Amino acid sequence: MTLRALLTSVVLIAACAVTAAADELKTDFSAPGQRVWIGSDFWANRLQDWRIAGDRLECVAEGARLRMRTLHLLTHDLAGEGGFDISFRCGLLNNVPSNAADSAACGLLIGVGPDMDWRSRALIQGAAGPGAGTFWGLTAAGEAFVIDNEKPWQGSPAKQGSSIDGQPHPTESTVRLSGVPQPDGNLRITLEITRDGQRTGSISRDVPVESVKGGIALVSHPGSQQKGKYGGRWWLDDLAVSGDGVTEHPERSLGPILSTQYTVSRGTLKLTAQFFPIGNKDPQSAALQVKEENGDWTTIDEAPVEAPSYTALFRSEEWDASRARTFRVRYPAEGNLLASFEGTIRKDPVDKETIVVAGFTGNHNNAHGFARPGYNYRNNVWFPHTEIVEHVTEHKPDVLFFSGDQVYEGDSPTFADRSTIMLDYLYKWYLWCWAYQDLTREIPSICEPDDHDVFQPNLWGEGGRMAVPGTDRYLPEGRSVDDPNAGRDHDGGYVPPAEFVKMVERTQTSHLPDPYQKEPLEQGITAYYTDMVWGRVGIAIVEDRKFKSGCNRPEMPPSGTGRPDHFNDPDFDVADLDVEGLKLLGDKQLEFLNGFAKDWGGQDMKIAVSQTIFANMATHHGGRLDRLIADLDSNGWPQTGRNKAVDALRRGFVFHIGGDQHLATIVHHGIDDHGDAMWSFCVPSVANFYPRAWAPGDEGEYTNPPPSEYTGRHRDGFNHPVIVYAATNPGDDMGHEPKALHNGMPGYGIVKLNKTQRTIRMECWPRFANPADPQAKPYEGWPRTISQFDNYARTPVGHLATLQIEGAEDAVVQVINESTGEVEYTVRIKGQEYRPAVFDADATYTVVVSDPDRDLSRELTGMKVAGEQERTAVQLN
Repeated sequence: MTLRALLTSVVLIAACAVTAAADELKTDFSAPGQRVWIGSDFWANRLQDWRIAGDRLECVAEGARLRMRTLHLLTHDLAGEGGFDISFRCGLLNNVPSNAADSAACGLLIGVGPDMDWRSRALIQGAAGPGAGTFWGLTAAGEAFVIDNEKPWQGSPAKQGSSIDGQPHPTESTVRLSGVPQPDGNLRITLEITRDGQRTGSISRDVPVESVKGGIALVSHPGSQQKGKYGGRWWLDDLAVSGDGVTEHPERSLGPILSTQYTVSRGTLKLTAQFFPIGNKDPQSAALQVKEENGDWTTIDEAPVEAPSYTALFRSEEWDASRARTFRVRYPAEGNLLASFEGTIRKDPVDKETIVVAGFTGNHNNAHGFARPGYNYRNNVWFPHTEIVEHVTEHKPDVLFFSGDQVYEGDSPTFADRSTIMLDYLYKWYLWCWAYQDLTREIPSICEPDDHDVFQPNLWGEGGRMAVPGTDRYLPEGRSVDDPNAGRDHDGGYVPPAEFVKMVERTQTSHLPDPYQKEPLEQGITAYYTDMVWGRVGIAIVEDRKFKSGCNRPEMPPSGTGRPDHFNDPDFDVADLDVEGLKLLGDKQLEFLNGFAKDWGGQDMKIAVSQTIFANMATHHGGRLDRLIADLDSNGWPQTGRNKAVDALRRGFVFHIGGDQHLATIVHHGIDDHGDAMWSFCVPSVANFYPRAWAPGDEGEYTNPPPSEYTGRHRDGFNHPVIVYAATNPGDDMGHEPKALHNGMPGYGIVKLNKTQRTIRMECWPRFANPADPQAKPYEGWPRTISQFDNYARTPVGHLATLQIEGAEDAVVQVINESTGEVEYTVRIKGQEYRPAVFDADATYTVVVSDPDRDLSRELTGMKVAGEQERTAVQLN
């Protein structure tokens, strides 16, 4: 499917594009009222830095930190060869134009990122560097200038490049940049500035055609700090782009509908459409429609586009999942069609032998140092992760799982701007939507926000409360435990406002099946943990951050590291960290997990997904890979809470998929003994800033040990027994550029659940490896295949009599300890015989044999440990 933005109304189009001829663009930036989103032809850096107001384009960013705000033209670029003409009107927005910094500038970037993906180059902003083209424009001092924007420059672009003096403090000028082919094969580029019809400045240069080829962007630059002056803000209007050297790409238009996510489970379809920020005078509703066999569209639901998330939530409770349906989100719900976004609601793959789950985590968009002078945009912008999307598509996944950190609040690409936190989040969230829109419009997706998604470095959610200091032990100097604004992530709770957290969760999780916990949490934040059934696989969607206790509390021992979450004393007894009363998943979520383990209706196999795995599976952290013994951000802590979670999962033979660790692993977990619980696969980061490694034998400096030293039976940082089968430890040169990306061991995970054989195959793929290539291989240690029944590999003390079941194939068997009343485990067996394992030789047991899909069951009571030859017949009919 392709994005279809059928923009036929002036009401919607912030940049009212009127194409005079092929490959030409004219826009007067008019719209009813005021709006942040500029229009489908543009990408704004940043979203909150630009707006439509007073029927013109305005840049509202004026701080010196916000250099070179850019508005990239998506649908038109320069071919290099051929002439072009670009013009617009502009002027200073400052109340007193003469108070604008002399180095403030307005103009155009041309020749932007010709060898980059058109979406990657749309992020270029802030500073010069390879890929950033040439900057032509006008300063607040009235100077016309041109400067090579591929090389670092400071101060005024007119002083660094070529310039000519003009009239200062322009309140309204016309900028025209034209290119005319020359007999020698070059292009003559001419910049002309006019005011009131009079030319006030002009520069002309002959340049190679290669230097012009690429993207086009409008620029508002506030200038450098200057005593007695303020950052310059600019308005722009009446943009016109034409010429035979201009290439139009209408398929690149973006918005107002950016992406969709959906799930189908137990007959209910839920779909969330993500919009750009529409204005309050634009249409406020949308419709979900399905395509009929005759080509007509039928509306099945309507929904408002709700601010501040700008999402529309759709629902159908009588969904026929036995066939695939083409859908579209129609905007507006009624009246003239302004835009639509199409995709496919897939058929429930109940008859498919192998269900494929693709797992993602840690979605950094670029290398460190983005938009600092000299930044290499060509090599260091990793968005839109095209190779990830293309390679995952080769696996033909049935479900997508995004475990968290879809957004990084800082330096991915820009700093965390908490003064405009909601729009700053949307700016970064839209990058994720844009990158994965062609996957999520076709494939059911599970998306869970993690700490960085809610603009926190770590998250101990404490049931949704506001973060307040637990002790003054780790407070910065001058802050008091009584200061309500002094709370930090390790204190437990959320640091940003609750309304922001709710907005984030609405954008990422509102399409999930209805939550198990209906009542709101503290601050009105809600839970989203739930389960879904797809392709006869039960999937528990677990929140392992929201209810976790904070670690900065009086009853906790001091860390000695200056951070309450990092313990590094080899003589410290980590058992002292398991303070009574601490929570991991919370009581209600444990109740949900225990119920999930018992309910096998419509399910042949079970998995759980959550932000991360239940172990401290990193011994070395950070750029220098320093040793760290115990990390309380991991789900190895608190130990009692961790053991309760692992125990609940193993009782349903539930395989676990997680992320977040920046280190892919395969682990067979234990509670009392090695391997007595379920297996987990922690998937690798899509792109990784912060490396981690598992090298338990390296008590000091990391040595990049061979697998023989870090696999096998070990204890994690909280003394949990773990059997490690694979880890993507960094250290080797992967032989691919850029090294900053590929040597961080990025990629994605694939899990294949074979319902016939009841096997689980784990694959961990580097992002550079094309799975369609027979020579391509997963990371070392993968693939690995286990049995579904390996997820409760506790050593039994005996077995009950072998059950011989008639009247049902692959029945569900539940074993209950009659002494304790506790359900030992529940599992759908393979075949018609099963010999139940038990763990108390003196107890008697009730065994329930059922076929929940036909509502049949049989209960056997008083069963005891029996010999290998003993049989019990069970008739289900």
